[in-house]
Amino acid sequence: MAPVDWHGKEYEKLIDEITRKKLDQSGLIVANNIKIVITEKELIDTGRYRSSIAHSLIPQKPVVRIGVDDHYVFAGTNVHYAPYLEFGTEHIPTYAPMRTGLARSKSEVQEVWK
Repeated sequence: MAPVDWHGKEYEKLIDEITRKKLDQSGLIVANNIKIVITEKELIDTGRYRSSIAHSLIPQKPVVRIGVDDHYVFAGTNVHYAPYLEFGTEHIPTYAPMRTGLARSKSEVQEVWK
């Protein structure tokens, strides 16, 4: 197995403060819209899925990626069943809360970057 090099702290230092704030704000907008979609589509049983939605400069999976130039922020969850709700299965319909939340966030995120 190949060694894994972690460069998270180095990467964070490269992003200037203004860009970091805009990325953080953009990620928060998308994460909040994903949570709204989860609520609207009634994908709440225990609340774990909705409460697990977060944003970060470091990727997690599954995610939506929001970026400008070479800088990105990621919004997503680490719950194992998220891909099934996002893409569906033979027995579960496609709900796509992450893609829907990202689409709903477009104009708000564009305002952040003006």
